[in-house]
Amino acid sequence: MAILLDEIENLGKSLCVDLLSVETQIIAYLYFHGATPSQALQVRTSSSPAGFHNVKDRLKKKGLIVRTKSDEDRRVNYYNLADSARSVIDKWFAQSITSGSESRLPIDSRPLTAEAQFAVREASA
Repeated sequence: MAILLDEIENLGKSLCVDLLSVETQIIAYLYFHGATPSQALQVRTSSSPAGFHNVKDRLKKKGLIVRTKSDEDRRVNYYNLADSARSVIDKWFAQSITSGSESRLPIDSRPLTAEAQFAVREASA
C-alpha cells in the first residue's frame, strides 16, 4: 500500500495539486472502495473530526472528490472521487500495467473499471 500512496502523490503532481499524506490515503481508499460515508472515511484516516473536515474541504476545492447526500438519511454525506480524478488514476494504472511496472502495484481484488480496461486494450494494441 505504501508504494501505491507514493504513486498517488506523484499522480497528484500530474493533476497539478500538492497532496498531503492523509489526502492520498483518502484518494486511494475512494478509488478502491467507491462512495463512502464521511464518518467511515474519517475513521479510516485516523484524523480528528476537525482535521478531517479541513482535508475533505481541500480535496473538494481541488476538484478531486465530490459529495452526495444519502437518499435514506439526509444527514449522511457520501464522498467519492470526481470523475476527472478517477479517469486520471485509471489511465495511470493502465500505463503502469502496459509498461511492465505492475509488479510495483499492490494486488487488489477490485477489477479495473471499463474505462481502464479499454485504456489497457488501446495501449496494448
